[in-house]
Amino acid sequence: MRSSTSRRKQRGITLVEMLIVIGIIVFLIALLLPAARRSIEAGRQVVCLNHMRQIAQAALMYCHDNDGTFPGICGVDPEYGGPLSYEWIYADYLYNPPFNDATKSPIMRYLGVHTLGGTSADGQRLSDLSVLRCPSDDWDSHSWVSHPSYGPYKFSYAINAWTASWQPGFLPGTYYPVPAMRLVQVKIPSQTIFFFEEQGRFIDDGTFNIMIRPVRWSESVSYAHDVNRSGFDPPNPQNAGFAPDQLDNARRTNVVFCDGHGEFVTEAFANEQMHYDPRFDPATSPTAP
Repeated sequence: MRSSTSRRKQRGITLVEMLIVIGIIVFLIALLLPAARRSIEAGRQVVCLNHMRQIAQAALMYCHDNDGTFPGICGVDPEYGGPLSYEWIYADYLYNPPFNDATKSPIMRYLGVHTLGGTSADGQRLSDLSVLRCPSDDWDSHSWVSHPSYGPYKFSYAINAWTASWQPGFLPGTYYPVPAMRLVQVKIPSQTIFFFEEQGRFIDDGTFNIMIRPVRWSESVSYAHDVNRSGFDPPNPQNAGFAPDQLDNARRTNVVFCDGHGEFVTEAFANEQMHYDPRFDPATSPTAP
């Protein structure tokens, strides 16, 4: 009996038993990985939305210091006058300083200046640009879609073209002159989107165009945080824009509104006129629900 007991104690694990254990471990990992991915991405989505809220608050502070005027669009084609001194972000790499330096943009002083581990040649502290970037965005791979020679747009966010100030007489013969946009002109600040998170595949400047008439196309929002829909790939890119029926209207994205709050909304929500058009009045508009 002692010999039999000793042999049982010395018996090792069999190959079959080891494979069963490995299979159970693999199965548990397969179950836990999607949940872990969703949890990680949910955290990044919150960080991203916090960045956008900071940007919106800085832009609103700019408005209050400039007679209620919104900061301008970004990425003006040199054929039509070049950069604007009131662009919300300087990221036009064809131009000389300051228009190729985001740290010199009109809203950057409202975002604060933080040390990045060193100082510039003139002894000034360097601005932390991470607030202009989404943690889930591969911003270093961005490139202009229609003008590749312009250089990359290494940021993740874009101002709503309908709320931004445009250069008066911009694109003569194509658009009517557009005066500076003012905060008091926004009918419902809590429902009007101020900044979008644009899709990294097509973001090429700091301006987001939605439902441009009469062309009738829209730029595409980012779906980096929507893990349930991240496989969607919009077809047939044309100037980074798509017809409304080409968009995945169920995917969700980060936006901030003209009152400074942010939400995780669907693309269908973003494409509703009352959410992108600051002059939309539910009481008088024929398209009001």
